[in-house]
Amino acid sequence: MAYSLEAVIEEGIEADLPNQARELLAAYERIDSSHPWAEDKINGRGAYFCLLTKLQRNERLLNLLASLDPLYPSIYELRFANGERGLLSPTELDCLDDADWIDPKW
Repeated sequence: MAYSLEAVIEEGIEADLPNQARELLAAYERIDSSHPWAEDKINGRGAYFCLLTKLQRNERLLNLLASLDPLYPSIYELRFANGERGLLSPTELDCLDDADWIDPKW
């Protein structure tokens, strides 16, 4: 069942976000499910995702997936120091760790 669900999700990403699908799927595959970081952070990341508009969700999904990497706080600092903007602040995301998810109004 898990493989079937994964296949449905992959097909949905490819259908709905064809320009980003390859990058999104690669970012998803980089998430280490054996490391507790992703499980510890998923609630806050989900709450953040639900706060976004449809356009913002499309624009920020790749960075949101990247934030599930346990090295993300360090990666963020390096990328920000190199002048990259549009990144998701790990500190701001962590403020939502205990937040309830609102209806994203798909």
